[in-house]
Amino acid sequence: MLLASYTHLEFVRIHPFIDGNGITARLLVNLALLKAGFCAISIDIDKKAIYYEAFREYSLDKNTYKIDLFLINCVIERLEFLKDFSIKNKQNDLILRKARNKL
Repeated sequence: MLLASYTHLEFVRIHPFIDGNGITARLLVNLALLKAGFCAISIDIDKKAIYYEAFREYSLDKNTYKIDLFLINCVIERLEFLKDFSIKNKQNDLILRKARNKL
């Protein structure tokens, strides 16, 4: 997890491309997370202020705490979403099986 946040921060800091740095950085984060056994994440638009504040803090004093915490929360939220999605799918499967049995 820490490697994912550091990779993301450093990639954004060096800003190697004219365009597409943000999306490439997010792809690198997801690659690092997946390689570490975590799930891929997405960054919700309503959390962009926290996201940008984490970059600002890192640029000032190389403190990764805010981005670490941000990414951890993103992973937790994604896992909760996947759990809820899985439960709903199991419920739907049960309903479909019952409907098929009645046919």
